[in-house]
Amino acid sequence: MPFTRMRLSVDDDEELDGQVKLMDVWAVDMRDSKQTSQMIAFIKKADRELESLKHLKRARRSLDPTTNEPKVTVLLAPTTTTLPILPEGTLKPYTVSVPRFGSSTPEQIPLKNAFWPTVYAPSQVTREPEWSKEGVEWVRRGIERVVGEARRAKSLGELPVACYVASPERPEISYLSTDTRISTAHPLRHAVINTIKTIAAALPPSDDPSGPAPTPATPPTAAEDLGPPKPPARNGEAYLLTNLTLFTTHEPCIMCTMALLHSRLKQIFFVYDMPRTGGCGGCAGVVGLRGVNHRFTVWKWTEKLSELDGGDLCVDESVDI
Repeated sequence: MPFTRMRLSVDDDEELDGQVKLMDVWAVDMRDSKQTSQMIAFIKKADRELESLKHLKRARRSLDPTTNEPKVTVLLAPTTTTLPILPEGTLKPYTVSVPRFGSSTPEQIPLKNAFWPTVYAPSQVTREPEWSKEGVEWVRRGIERVVGEARRAKSLGELPVACYVASPERPEISYLSTDTRISTAHPLRHAVINTIKTIAAALPPSDDPSGPAPTPATPPTAAEDLGPPKPPARNGEAYLLTNLTLFTTHEPCIMCTMALLHSRLKQIFFVYDMPRTGGCGGCAGVVGLRGVNHRFTVWKWTEKLSELDGGDLCVDESVDI
């Protein structure tokens, strides 16, 4: 295919190479298995970074290798934190290596449980889709469109950066914007931000992404074209890019990547990566962070386009796109 999926999270890496990522955790053996629940309650009350251990079972039953007697071991806290003073009579804590992440596939369960029992949570990361010839050509047309628009923007004295939002299921969706920070003398008029503002100006906020299709808007060339600001939407009301695809010439910066994430974008295709400023794998993999509440798929165009000959769309790597 002329594009490849960018893998931005450790979860993806584990699915690819089958290697279990580990971390060190304080643990303690219990003298009496009946005291297990008391120890777990004690640690919860001490609040020793329990969030980072939520993918692990808090206790494990096993055979003591020295006595061959059953024992119960309780996880206390990551070794990066200071242990509280444990109740009198508790055995001496020690460190164990446990999986850093939970099991996201059935195949991972036995691999990770060999170190420590994990919680099974099926991965929400989109599996590699099978692209049809028509789908690939649809992507190609989207890339060619942003490349042509970026060259037009450059001829007008702007940065050669363009974005295009579309959907193969809804061909009436069509939003095209360019970077206008030079003409507007505004440092935040990035192409991605302009695109999102264009859609926000054209769409009534809706909780139902499958609702009536919006009327395509003419891309703005300046801030005043966006019209007066709309009143703030209620929480969860204005997810503007649900099930939509964004094509862009350059990898978005961290600010723009976060804006796409908050807008619930489905996937992004870009041509030029930005290793010093990019938020989709360049200097940061925002989409792959474990704390984010949404993820979208990131694709990089790898096939050479005749429109790119001469490198006339190259931008300094230090520029936030």
